[in-house]
Amino acid sequence: MPQYEFACHRCGPFSLEMNMADARSTTACPQCQALASRVYARIGFVTTDRTIHRRLDNSGQPKVMAKEALKGTPLRSLHHHHGPARPWQVGH
Repeated sequence: MPQYEFACHRCGPFSLEMNMADARSTTACPQCQALASRVYARIGFVTTDRTIHRRLDNSGQPKVMAKEALKGTPLRSLHHHHGPARPWQVGH
């Protein structure tokens, strides 16, 4: 069960375990019963080298080819083609 952090203006910070469906932005402080606000933490990011960032950013980019470069190229040669998966079925 996840823990949620809250801050009471009288008693300070505290944590509560609750179901995700029951999680809310305010709750009663367990010590003084005053209304406490939920504390939202920033997500931690790992910094990496610029080269790695560029590679990750460009990895999802499709390769663009000029139409002229494709002239005379059969469509089958554009796709990676493996031999038959079952060599005993060569004639099928």
